[in-house]
Amino acid sequence: MARFSWTAKMAIDLAKKVVDKKITPTVDMLTPARILEIANKAVERKGYAEYADFAEDLFLEIMACRPPYGVGWRLNEPRNVLRANLWRVEGRPTKFFPPKR
Repeated sequence: MARFSWTAKMAIDLAKKVVDKKITPTVDMLTPARILEIANKAVERKGYAEYADFAEDLFLEIMACRPPYGVGWRLNEPRNVLRANLWRVEGRPTKFFPPKR
């Protein structure tokens, strides 16, 4: 049996949920409020957020037939929203840290 990457496994799991009607894919799932929600949950788990944390919502937008050029532009959205909310962006791979309180 073939080994799948974590992204392939995630995509397969999400596709099954869509087929089973457990999730309804829609375009524009990553609203600024949703981006902050995802980032804050990631910070609670591991202390920072990264692009991989937004992958599920991006996959759902792809399944909702967002055009490929639109998906490329959407990859910039988490960085733009988090920086606008004073989050620090550091390193490669990119990590997002919340503002100090």
